[in-house]
Amino acid sequence: MNINNMLNDYEEMGKKNGNNGNSAEELRKQKEEELQKKIDEACRQKDKKAEYEAFKRMPLNTMDMTLNDIKNTWSVEESKQVDKAIKFVYDFNKLDTGLYLYSKQSGTGKTTLASAIARAVFKHQSVPIFYGSEEYILSKIRETYQENSSISEDDYIKKIAKNKLVVIDELGQNVSDWSIKTLKRLLDEMMNYNSILVVTSNYGLNDLAIRLLNNQSNNENRTVTQLLDRLKGMTEPVKFGDKSFR
Repeated sequence: MNINNMLNDYEEMGKKNGNNGNSAEELRKQKEEELQKKIDEACRQKDKKAEYEAFKRMPLNTMDMTLNDIKNTWSVEESKQVDKAIKFVYDFNKLDTGLYLYSKQSGTGKTTLASAIARAVFKHQSVPIFYGSEEYILSKIRETYQENSSISEDDYIKKIAKNKLVVIDELGQNVSDWSIKTLKRLLDEMMNYNSILVVTSNYGLNDLAIRLLNNQSNNENRTVTQLLDRLKGMTEPVKFGDKSFR
């Protein structure tokens, strides 16, 4: 039964019970309001679920930090990075490239800023996002090889790539041939979907190239070069200082 039929039934019930036309109309309006409240609540629950799915892999210690919080609490040395992040969110729908946030030192704020960017884009631009560490992404793809997996490797990669914003935290931790090939496939799919990439890493692109090439056979150097070319084309480098705030 659709909503209009249900409301018409309520109106007929009012007439059978001896209510006049005005009373029946009032009953109809009351039921419309009740149904709208239920619809609104269902939408709120759906939004909460989408937010949970988008944010659940972010480090807990970054969850309460907004871009404004960061701007007001970080030192002058980091103001350039924060201003670039704020502009990134405001201009998101016009962007062709994402951000590559890097520094050699851990604890400089890369992950905190990437998390705040992702939450701001989700809330203010109302687009689907994916946030996960490199290790998490690769581990979930490995799980698709299991016999009881409900999703294929290709489908899982596409599931990530379809998000308008994809954040890969701590890129450069894995150096195996399979890891490099898999990450390249993910970036290729993202390019197909015109997705925007944000990366955090302890390696600048030149250092990442050295790290990956030193751990590959000559036969795999081409794949490393292709991965680095994707990263250079899809992101703008943003260097952090080497001062740790942990």
